[in-house]
Amino acid sequence: MSLRTRILLGSVLLILVPLALFAWGVRGQMQRRLSAQFTERAATLMTIIQEDLAAEAADIQRRLDALTGEIDRDNTWRLAIGGGRDDLLPYLRDYAGRAMRLTGLDMLQIQDDRDRIVSSGHYRNEYDRRDPYLAELVSSAPNRMALVAARSPTAEFLALSGATGFSCGGRAFTIVGGLRFDEASLQRLTRDRELAVSVVFAGGAFSSDPELAAFLQPTATEDSPEGVAGTAAAAALRRAGHLVQAAPIPLIRAGHRYEAALIVSHPSAPLAALLHRVNLWLAAALILTAIGSVALAVWVSDRISRPLRRLAQQTARLDLGRLDVDFNTDGHDEVGRLGRLLQELTGRLRASLARVTEAERRATLGEVARQVNHDIRNGLTPLRNVVRHLAQLAEQAPDDLPAVFRERRETLEQGLAYLDDLATHYRRLGAAGQPQPCDLAAIVRAAAAGLSVPDTGHIGIATELQDGLPPVMADPIALRRIVDNLTRNALESLPDSGGTVTLSVRRGQNSGEPTVVLSVADTGAGIAPEDRQRIFDDFFTTRPDGSGLGLSNVRRLAADCGATVEVASEPGRGSIFSVHFVEQGAAPDDVPPPPDTEREP
Repeated sequence: MSLRTRILLGSVLLILVPLALFAWGVRGQMQRRLSAQFTERAATLMTIIQEDLAAEAADIQRRLDALTGEIDRDNTWRLAIGGGRDDLLPYLRDYAGRAMRLTGLDMLQIQDDRDRIVSSGHYRNEYDRRDPYLAELVSSAPNRMALVAARSPTAEFLALSGATGFSCGGRAFTIVGGLRFDEASLQRLTRDRELAVSVVFAGGAFSSDPELAAFLQPTATEDSPEGVAGTAAAAALRRAGHLVQAAPIPLIRAGHRYEAALIVSHPSAPLAALLHRVNLWLAAALILTAIGSVALAVWVSDRISRPLRRLAQQTARLDLGRLDVDFNTDGHDEVGRLGRLLQELTGRLRASLARVTEAERRATLGEVARQVNHDIRNGLTPLRNVVRHLAQLAEQAPDDLPAVFRERRETLEQGLAYLDDLATHYRRLGAAGQPQPCDLAAIVRAAAAGLSVPDTGHIGIATELQDGLPPVMADPIALRRIVDNLTRNALESLPDSGGTVTLSVRRGQNSGEPTVVLSVADTGAGIAPEDRQRIFDDFFTTRPDGSGLGLSNVRRLAADCGATVEVASEPGRGSIFSVHFVEQGAAPDDVPPPPDTEREP
């Protein structure tokens, strides 16, 4: 281990170890204090909620007391309860509903001295049913506050209820009324949005937090013993990392009083988030301290290793594009000798780089010349075919020459325009053409027309072009070069006895994506298996007069167009080259014609 490394490690350990122990102690103390603070918040909210519920119960009691005075002054009520007036029974049965709306209550039930329900506002059909213990259970609850399980026409609901009694016409009556107690009530009671308030009882649970209600529901099944559901819910919350405060609240159902659980819970997420931020700050402090200790160690070691550092910095700037770095030093020790050796090395590198650059320039010019020669020969093929055809007609059927010339003139113009575009392309010295939506079928059709020669009946060129194909986004000159290179390669693979080359354009798929596929199939000799992996290499050819650039150009041009090339071949039965182009997405009618069909010769 070097001296510089020992200085760095010693400085880091000396500073970071005590700081890490201090950070660990601070974090533990913060966690304990924050947990106690959050627990106190939950307990405070529980006290406030209980006070609010007692205040609401007192308000309900005041409303019921006021209602008894109104009933005492209602002569129709007196006549109805006196008996013998069947026409007043509807008024009596609907009285609680009207009174419930006037007092703003959600549950109201009036019973006579035989515990028979005279009128029910929350469920009219409850009349004449006996409910002997309800009023007594509500009145005997602590603070005269209890939750009552009441029925509505659609479902059961809980109501925070109170009860009072009154006399009318010499008979005793009791009134039980209350306000609906549900999720909205809990949300109103929850002043701190980081806390959640829940009520759990056998058969149900609801909460100010909908997600928490879904979590508590499995702990409050119908078969849970009364009073145990709340305990199970509190235990489940604690296991989930919540800070929990629980208190019993009376629940009256079916003539019995049970205990539901009022639970205030604080999720552990805020505490975890706060501790996470503390961890980040502590980590930042450790990192900054480490950086400071490293900087100090570096400064000390720099006094020792400055000469070596200077040579390292100069060496880092050295590359093939910058060989003018000066390594000379005035020192006469080992460092000075190393600098002089590096200076001699850069001199030798400069001389070698000049020779390599000249060799690469000559090789590049040669490769460009071969590509130009290859592409021009491909472009001259349709022109040569047309000229041969016209020469044959001039000798054998001169009268047909004007008509055939008019027919083949478009092929001549397209071939000349293609050569002109090639010249423009090479004048840019390799700059990529501008991609545009291209009709691949039209380009294939034009290329096939230029290669068709009537007097070569032993060689056939066929096209299979699917209708309604979408355009592809590519340089049209690059597409024409791909078609010409593949077609020329297919023609040269045919035996002297003849054969067929088929150019097709159709829809296809590549890796699950829709594509437009250009296929060039021949009935030639095929490709040997050992040559299959090398056919796209530059200058690889199996023909004595071949340049080895046709298929390598196809691979490069297809890559420029964002296309992929596939090969299927069987020796003695021919080959199929398929190029998958990504669909451009426009309708074919929106695509302009290829540039070579618009150019004047």
